[in-house]
Amino acid sequence: MTWLFLSLASALSWSLADVFAKKALQRASAVRVAWVRTAFALPVLTAVALGTGITRPGPGFWPALAAAVPLEIAAALLYQWALRLSPLGLTAPYLAFTPAFLVFTGRWILGEVPAIPAYGGIALVCVGGYLLHLEPGMGWLDPVRALDRERGSVLMLAVAALYSVTAALGKVAVLASDPVTFGVVYYGILTGCLTPWAVRGAGRPRRSRPLTLGLVGLFSAAMILAHFSAIRLAPASYMIAVKRTSVLWSILLGGVVFSEHGWRRRLLGGTVMVAGVGLIAASF
Repeated sequence: MTWLFLSLASALSWSLADVFAKKALQRASAVRVAWVRTAFALPVLTAVALGTGITRPGPGFWPALAAAVPLEIAAALLYQWALRLSPLGLTAPYLAFTPAFLVFTGRWILGEVPAIPAYGGIALVCVGGYLLHLEPGMGWLDPVRALDRERGSVLMLAVAALYSVTAALGKVAVLASDPVTFGVVYYGILTGCLTPWAVRGAGRPRRSRPLTLGLVGLFSAAMILAHFSAIRLAPASYMIAVKRTSVLWSILLGGVVFSEHGWRRRLLGGTVMVAGVGLIAASF
């Protein structure tokens, strides 16, 4: 059961990185925080690559990366803006829509056709998203209208959609190389693209705190290390499903660290979303 422990560690590390990113975003620009999350992960991936070796990429690798990188950068920036604009418990859980969108983008890009239960999983993810915004005394349509008030939730939905495309393109690149080679090259390119922008401090409102940014990077690196360790020990679909328990960690940490209102109630919506992700994962 080592893979389960590592998958849970990856989920918790992801959520802790979000917590410190939300704190850092009070002073640092979205670009700088996005850069920290990629730049700190790169040495971890490089160390793993030194231990396992690098595969020479085959046909399809570079075109897939060329298509994925700009979308990944856009998603990284939207991710940070979402964290800045809305409560953690109402933004991070919407990443659970990534596998729901991937049912369709995977079919479009990879030709993967999931089993029928995957569509039940999509329904559960949607119900969970609905429950996140449901409060006592609300009408049936009020949770949907609440999205208008929480721009961060809408932005995170856009991030989930972008991630579903980059995940499919990433699989194309992985099949033309291997996960470690893909990770090193991909994060290297992302870091290189974001570095000039981050160094200039584009959009930086105030002086950032190095310690907070360092913790963002530390937990991002820990997430990557646990992810790659777990995915070698278990089927990818199982590992990713467990990793999406980060939804629950984010809701819990939003309540404990940021005193977000209604976090206990949101745990129900988060649990339904995770169940939906598990059903989708089991359908491939």
